[in-house]
Amino acid sequence: MRVIGSTEPDDGEMIFMDLCMKLHDIYSRIENIRENEELLNKFKEEVENLEKTISVDVEDDTGEIEGYREEEDLIEFIVRFPKNDEPWKILKWKLKKDENCGGVIKFFVKAIRNLVKRNELYQFLANMSDTLGYNLALLGFTDDLSEALIMQKNPVEVMKISAEKIPSIIPHSKVFVIQVEDGKRYMIADKDKVREVEGESMPPMLLDLFKKIRIRTLDPASPYSQHLEEFFELEKGKHHFLILPMVGEKELLGFLVLARKGREFSNDDLRFARRIAIRTMLILDKVLLLRKLRERAIKDPLTSVYNRRYFVESVKQLMAQSRRKMSKITFLMVDINNFKSINDKFGHLEGDRVLKEVAMRLAELVREEDMVVRYGGDEFLVVLTDVGDENTIKRIASRISNGVSKFVKVKDEPVTLSIGWSVWDPSEMEKLEDVLRKADGMMYEMKLRKGR
Repeated sequence: MRVIGSTEPDDGEMIFMDLCMKLHDIYSRIENIRENEELLNKFKEEVENLEKTISVDVEDDTGEIEGYREEEDLIEFIVRFPKNDEPWKILKWKLKKDENCGGVIKFFVKAIRNLVKRNELYQFLANMSDTLGYNLALLGFTDDLSEALIMQKNPVEVMKISAEKIPSIIPHSKVFVIQVEDGKRYMIADKDKVREVEGESMPPMLLDLFKKIRIRTLDPASPYSQHLEEFFELEKGKHHFLILPMVGEKELLGFLVLARKGREFSNDDLRFARRIAIRTMLILDKVLLLRKLRERAIKDPLTSVYNRRYFVESVKQLMAQSRRKMSKITFLMVDINNFKSINDKFGHLEGDRVLKEVAMRLAELVREEDMVVRYGGDEFLVVLTDVGDENTIKRIASRISNGVSKFVKVKDEPVTLSIGWSVWDPSEMEKLEDVLRKADGMMYEMKLRKGR
């Protein structure tokens, strides 16, 4: 048995120190396991090569190190192994069989195997931790989308939620959610803004890209990437893209577009992006369906303006708000002159066209906060909030009448309107029925005056 304590290391000591230094280097960076993966693979090769040089059976434990007889102790020693001091000055080990350090190396190889297996376990646990983190983020994302559905939020809010939350699941990505409406209009949302783009104004190459309903990954050199960077206002020549279509039960709803600067998307990114796209699609599809159902319940199917039922339900709220603000509401009763003769002479299809065009012009000629209602037959009701001045009412009525006559025609003859109005004043406590009756009476007086 020889105790090594000389000032000059022999070959066995050099091998031992080299292995200690390599293991210490691994453990000094063990917190960032992903970076050590390549080093570990190389280290495994060195261990395999080292095993081939040992003449004794590796499984036969014949070597030991003084004070470090158990592998756990040896691992602890390696973790604390000093980098700057000369190891052979502080190390003492004993050999039971030979003086060529074969026993020590053999013992050390077993420790290395243990470390490698342990590191593989660490990597597995780290990957599991990442997966758990992804799934927790995905669960939170799904909860946010579900809440949007429960709260009956509009499609734009769902798109913004997706754009805001996805980067926490797929890091270093910028997200754009694109909703396709009627195959012609594109609603585009990121975490900061929402914009609407007509298909005609989009670059032809992007239109071509969005017509191909399949998952695509694009690198910065792709011509598509260059157009996407310009379209999304990103730094040019730097981004990888991941494009996933969102297809509902009956139609294409849109696309989920992820952009990442300088780094391509991994298979894990693609896997999670597909899950995200499916969840976004499901919620978006339901929100759009609820919007359609709600619109069918409150909108007139022919003219797409509000129906009488919705007016009856919502006008009470409008009047309550006006009472709090002590502001007036004006009700315009609008009737299409000679509408019966249009139906009789040109048919109901032409009559329907006139109704739709008049309704569209009425909606365009009043403010967004005002309400246009198909009140019955060829009669429309326009509700003007915070309006009660006589001169203002006359000016609005004149603008509506002239606007419709200018753009709505039957066989080159302008369509004309008869308009009556009445003002509801919260201070006078007048009933709604009486106010509407006055507006209707004034409208018929005008109609009789014009002989229509």
